[in-house]
Amino acid sequence: MSAKYFDRPQDLVLARQVTEACFLSYRHSSTGLGPENIQFSALSSDGKVFKVDPDTFYSRYVPAQEYILRPGTCSAQFFLG
Repeated sequence: MSAKYFDRPQDLVLARQVTEACFLSYRHSSTGLGPENIQFSALSSDGKVFKVDPDTFYSRYVPAQEYILRPGTCSAQFFLG
């Protein structure tokens, strides 16, 4: 919403990409529930997959003992739809 309000189309592109990643995490899970944590990998210039260094990309993974439902993916899809 702020991308439209502040006229920042590059933010809207990023918002769509993040929303798609969240949707796909739900879609590809065995339960249909979104993960509490997610780990990303990337492609190198020659097309090979490599792990992203957690110290420079995101905080370290800590196993969750519970699943906290969050409506963020659903509301993002609603606003972007």
